[in-house]
Amino acid sequence: MKEFKKPGDIHVGILGYGRACNMGKYHLEAMKEVGMTPTTVMDIDPSRLEAAKQDFPDIKTYSSLAQMLKKADVDLILKNTTPLQKD
Repeated sequence: MKEFKKPGDIHVGILGYGRACNMGKYHLEAMKEVGMTPTTVMDIDPSRLEAAKQDFPDIKTYSSLAQMLKKADVDLILKNTTPLQKD
């Protein structure tokens, strides 16, 4: 198991940048505030990936979870999604 000596060693990502109240940004900022390093955002909506890039210029973005898990430098992933509802 990987050991972390300080919060900045923990690379964090978020699954679902979210539209509601911009929660993805809120969560990444909170993790950054405690010293963690935001590195990755995954969302199926291209407009939310663009929003993430504007909010965090150095962030890596992915449109699929499989791609994110294969390529991302991430130690902790926050799931910020809700179930899809059928109309």
